This record gives sequence, C-alpha cells and structure tokens, in this order.
Amino acid sequence: MKSPIRVKKKILIVSTVRNCEKNLFKIFRIFEAAFCDFETSYFFVESDSTDNSVRELYQLRMLYGNVDFVSLGNVRDKFPSRPERIAYCRNVYLQYHAKKVKRNNVSYMVVADWDSVNFNLTREAVLSCWKRTNWDVCTANQTFAYYDLWALRCVNWVDFDCHARFESDLVFNGVAVAYFKNLVSPMFNKVKSNEWRETQSSFGGLAIYKSQILLDARYSTSGGYTCEHVGFHDYLVRNGAKIYINGNFINSSWTPNSLRSLMNFLGFLLFGKCFFKIRNTLVQKQ
Repeated sequence: MKSPIRVKKKILIVSTVRNCEKNLFKIFRIFEAAFCDFETSYFFVESDSTDNSVRELYQLRMLYGNVDFVSLGNVRDKFPSRPERIAYCRNVYLQYHAKKVKRNNVSYMVVADWDSVNFNLTREAVLSCWKRTNWDVCTANQTFAYYDLWALRCVNWVDFDCHARFESDLVFNGVAVAYFKNLVSPMFNKVKSNEWRETQSSFGGLAIYKSQILLDARYSTSGGYTCEHVGFHDYLVRNGAKIYINGNFINSSWTPNSLRSLMNFLGFLLFGKCFFKIRNTLVQKQ
C-alpha cells in the first residue's frame, strides 16, 4: 500500500503495562512494522507486575534506542480501584508526552493496550487513518465484535455506562436478559469497513491522538468505578475534538474481552444469579 504520509511524522507510542513479560517483544515488533512509515518512540508505564516485566523492559530499552519506560512499583495499595489505578498510570505518560512535544515536536501520541488485542495490527490498518484528516482522535475497530463497550459513548449505540446500566436493569429483567441487552448485543452493532463513526468516547485497545489536543488533558474517574477513557474524552470533545472509530483501523477479530462477555452470558443463562455472585467476587479482586 502506498503511504499517504509525505513527510515522516514523529509519533510517541505509549502503554500502561503489567505482567507484560510474555508478549512485550512480540507486540513491539508488530508496532514497529505497522508504524514503519513514521519516526516512532515508545514509553511504557509499568506497575504491579508479578513476573519479569521490568527486566524485559530494561532489555528492550537496551536493544532499541527509541524505547523508554518507568516502573511505578506497587500502585495497587495506593489505588485499590482498578480504574483509578489505570488513570494514575496514564497521567504519567501524558506528562512524558508533554515534555516530548516541547523538545521534539511530536505530532501524534498512540495509546495502546500491550496485549493480544493488537496482534492483528498491520501497516495498512494504520495508514487507513490518514485517508481522512478531519479527526483529532482515531480509534481501532475489530472484525468480529466491538469489545470495548465500557469506554464507548456513541449516540444510537452505547451512550451510557454499560456495566451500570446492566446493574440497574436487573430490577426489571432477569440477569441473562439484562446482561445480553447491555454487554453482548451492542458488541455486534459493528462499524463496517470504510465507515467512520463519530463517537463521544471510544478506544478499542488502540487510539491515535493529535498531540496539540492533549496538552491540558488529564485522566480521571471522579473517584468512582467508571472507565477512565470516558472522562478524558469528554474533556477533549468539550474542547472541540472530533473522535472517530475508523472501520478499517483493525487491530483484532476476537478478543479475550469479547469472548469473556459471551461466556458470562452463557453462565448467566444457565446458572442465573448464582453465577452473578461468583462473577462479582472475581471482578472485585482485580
């Protein structure tokens, strides 16, 4: 595919990582190939790992001159809530990005989940984002089912917190019906190939941001159990940013999250509230 990028732009690729030892190098090679038309640098924010993630990050930095990282150690004790913990870590890479912009004129920041959700990322998928220029945030799509409903806010699709809506719908519906309605069925209202769907918030495991819109932005969960991307994107949109899901920006087909949602639905269908109690116990331990 011929690159629409005439001048090699500088891109900072960032990720919050935990227990990334197994796939760190594999995903790094995927991103190097996918973003080969750009001048890339990487920054990882590690915390709470119980494997050899820090050792692997040191090795990656030694082998590649465009890699940097910070290890925050044990953040879980300071922030028991997972969304608050992730928001705290994400704000570290925002600070790094701001310094990078001042020194190196970085044009874009790419936020990536460093796991299997990005195993299928290709150069063609990345370059498809530059077939249009009227976006400030371009987010990824999946071919089988769009999994990232918690980060999603889109009129006539998911314009609510899907987990909170599931909990409230339990008053009126059985657990299986409420779960299917809020956490399974919306996954299949997919963004088609060549479609660009504007959202108020979306992520999908991978997002490209124009650097200039990020300099005053911060992640926050407002102290509650809400997705950190939603508040972040709300600030960007209120300040004029345009966020899209690019139908051709494919990073995966199935994901562990989409499979988990389908398995949860089967569990609710077969075992009802008994399975609901077990699931809640496991979620609280994350």
